[in-house]
Amino acid sequence: TGNARAYGGLSIDGLSFQTYLEVDGVIVDLEGSASTLPLGFSPKGNRLLSYTGIPAPAGEIHIRYDVHDLDGTVRATFVSRYSAADPGTNLATWSPSGNYIATIDLDGVTLHNVPGPDSLNIPNNASNEWSPTEDALLMMTSDNVLKILRLPNLETNSITTMAMTSSAQFDPSGRTVTINDSVENITTVFDSSSGELLAEWEGIAERISIAGFAPVIMTSTGLAAIIESSPHCNGFLLIHPRHSNDVCVNGQNPRWAPDAEAIAFTKDGNLIILEMASLNQRILMSDLPTAFGGTLARWNKTGTHLLVEWPWGGETWTDSLP
Repeated sequence: TGNARAYGGLSIDGLSFQTYLEVDGVIVDLEGSASTLPLGFSPKGNRLLSYTGIPAPAGEIHIRYDVHDLDGTVRATFVSRYSAADPGTNLATWSPSGNYIATIDLDGVTLHNVPGPDSLNIPNNASNEWSPTEDALLMMTSDNVLKILRLPNLETNSITTMAMTSSAQFDPSGRTVTINDSVENITTVFDSSSGELLAEWEGIAERISIAGFAPVIMTSTGLAAIIESSPHCNGFLLIHPRHSNDVCVNGQNPRWAPDAEAIAFTKDGNLIILEMASLNQRILMSDLPTAFGGTLARWNKTGTHLLVEWPWGGETWTDSLP
């Protein structure tokens, strides 16, 4: 919402750590026992998720999650169990709308309805990648079969067997799933509804960054992809059905528009839009920070605005794009 921030710090008595919520410059009293660390605001910015360790049986780690409104009211509290030998890194994550929180632990995938108290458990799975439209959840079973759980009817369909060295992600429309196997160096793209194999590329998986954005996207005429760290391009390469040859772009931090007909990227402190049809470039913002990896930008779902994220924290929306 732009008027709230959360951070962890010493309690007033100096004997422990706790989460602090500050709204309009005023510290808010959090109902219940304060968690140790904030995990993140909901996508709408109206709720805060935080967590803390609590006593657990031998061989396990238990984490309590708390959801607070910005006035400090507790909206939901739940506990996840992790193995002490292999706690993993699957902390709770918000769904795109903030209606659910997904956790992965010894009990499998659990979807917690916010503000609660209902929850749904799907045992023996190990993924929590949401589709952008929040109608599906990627899950990998204990025997490495990648499945999609459809909400709200809870039907599942298997896509493929996935190596443990792989990562999977929906495209921004939710129509395809990209799997990157960094060991075999193979990238495969599947239809998320039918499980049909749409494309397979060899030799680019290790150069596709899949963290934080979807590098492969379905367009109306085919598949498009971003290839970063190319030895043949000082920047990144674009594979797009509008062009028979790869397109080299001198820049960084590329992000597809939802329809893949444009791409936003940064270069020398400028936020630039590249139109895929003409390959024309136009500067949208200038004098942006370049430290700490530079400024990032994310499209909204309709492709009409970009959310600009500053390297030191904070964000702002651009004006409506022509």
